[in-house]
Amino acid sequence: MTKKHSVLFYENMLFHPSMPDDIVFVCDSWAGWIDDSARDAVMPSGYSVKKMVIPAGCTGIMPAAWCSRVTSAYSAHSKKWSICVSA
Repeated sequence: MTKKHSVLFYENMLFHPSMPDDIVFVCDSWAGWIDDSARDAVMPSGYSVKKMVIPAGCTGIMPAAWCSRVTSAYSAHSKKWSICVSA
């Protein structure tokens, strides 16, 4: 993934009109998520984002349900984002 992918995620998912304006963003330690400049460049006014980073090496062993009710993933094969919402 590149920084461009993180910008696409922010614009099309995190800051989608259907999302709340007070967000807790749980992400892994990939450099594209760590760098807040891309997120800040596309964040609409009035939004509040608290970022929580899963430490390096832990993403593969941590079930998604522990992290968030909404889990998203980017597929390099299909070049699409997918969202899984857990109860």
